[in-house]
Amino acid sequence: MGQTQTLEEIEKQDWGEPTHDSYLVRTIHALRRKPIGDFTVEDLRISIGQQMGIEHLMPLALNHLEVDPFVRGDFYRGDLLKVVMEVEASYWLAHSAVAGRMIAVASRAAALLNDLDVTDETNTSLRRLLDERPWSAA
Repeated sequence: MGQTQTLEEIEKQDWGEPTHDSYLVRTIHALRRKPIGDFTVEDLRISIGQQMGIEHLMPLALNHLEVDPFVRGDFYRGDLLKVVMEVEASYWLAHSAVAGRMIAVASRAAALLNDLDVTDETNTSLRRLLDERPWSAA
């Protein structure tokens, strides 16, 4: 799998043109045709949040999170971390090496959370996810 490939090419599945005219549907369809090496933090946030291409995109998301656990997409500091932490436990159980990276990111995030200027809602949500730690069962 190369970073110049799209999710359509990697997964060998063309979804065709969007059949519903909403921002999210149009965006998801466009992202399936974008080389994964060109994905922004926001692209990763949207795709992983929609459970799309997780197998291929999680390592890219972790690359960003390892540099800054609270990197932001278009919404708020930590928005990528939040969607990554919400991925089903079954993914982490099936991908122990990736889960190991996530454990390191989560540990760093937990240590930094008190010193960050994030909203109360973000703080509460991230703390809950850090306490649940589905990735640590791997």
